[in-house]
Amino acid sequence: MRSSISGLAIVLAVLVAVAGCGQSAKERRQEFLVEARTVCSHFATLQNEVQFPSVNPLAASTTHAARAQWGLALDQIINYGRQQVRGLQKLKPPKDLKPRFGELIDTKTAAYDELAKGADAAKRNHRAEIEQPVSSARKKLAQASSVAKALGLASCG
Repeated sequence: MRSSISGLAIVLAVLVAVAGCGQSAKERRQEFLVEARTVCSHFATLQNEVQFPSVNPLAASTTHAARAQWGLALDQIINYGRQQVRGLQKLKPPKDLKPRFGELIDTKTAAYDELAKGADAAKRNHRAEIEQPVSSARKKLAQASSVAKALGLASCG
């Protein structure tokens, strides 16, 4: 009798622990969204603080030094963007958001890789090699913004 009471007590303890353990799916989703928005907002603020020289890097009249400064400013944007992506990768999205969240991460990663090519071309004064990767990156970032909004992460766009 004593062992059956002990067994019952253990089973009840396990059931209580399991029932009270963790959050609901809705709470986990909300927590994930708050964490992701925090990461995105932080790095978006840093990116917005980057000062670009007021030059057109594609113009023939832009000096090598000015074009290189533009490339360095773009590098800062890229570095903050990549840090944002690394921060987002550390989060565990709920199952229903996982595919779209993965798409957001992949699209942003590809966009920053393209921007890096444009920044490198600007720093090397290869004017003809700036436009294509920067244009491609802008399209990818617009796509990432659309995915982010669909996820409820407008600050990640």
